[in-house]
Amino acid sequence: MAPTSSPALYSALQLLALATTVVIARTVSRQRQRRQQLDAAAASKRKMTTTTAPVAGAPSAFDARRHSLSAVADAEQDTPVFIVEIEYCTGCRWMLRAAWLAQELLTTFQTDASSRLRSVLLTPNSRQGGVFQVYLHATDGTVDRELLWSRKAVGRFPESKELKQILRDHICPSKELGHSDKK
Repeated sequence: MAPTSSPALYSALQLLALATTVVIARTVSRQRQRRQQLDAAAASKRKMTTTTAPVAGAPSAFDARRHSLSAVADAEQDTPVFIVEIEYCTGCRWMLRAAWLAQELLTTFQTDASSRLRSVLLTPNSRQGGVFQVYLHATDGTVDRELLWSRKAVGRFPESKELKQILRDHICPSKELGHSDKK
């Protein structure tokens, strides 16, 4: 059709051609994304089927880690080594705060000859709202799980300095905390 016959009709046809091109481009893009998702899912499925499945009755990775830590504790000394557990509310999005406190504790109580802190366990809790609690466990089972801090009981989150002091008083009272020590 010649542009001179009807300018309005020619403009409408140009718009229709442009809209059709956009729709086709979007469809092709969606198909490409879907194909990539299917390829990724298939690769993930292949990866999952090639890994070994856990054997019923076999110890979990956490149990194996705990037993290896107990062996380290027995080899180093007759006193227990400890695990700190930070339980946090997932609905409140407190994972980052829990991870930060874990990093602070691990940095302060590094695994050296005098330290008895071996790991920090982050435990998400989606059943109970507003929970942020810090527990202490002994790896050899001599000490039951002990509550060090509860946000609900105290009414606020622990400061890094406070939690370090509380933990120090429980696991190695002679340890110097530097600038985090009580004044």
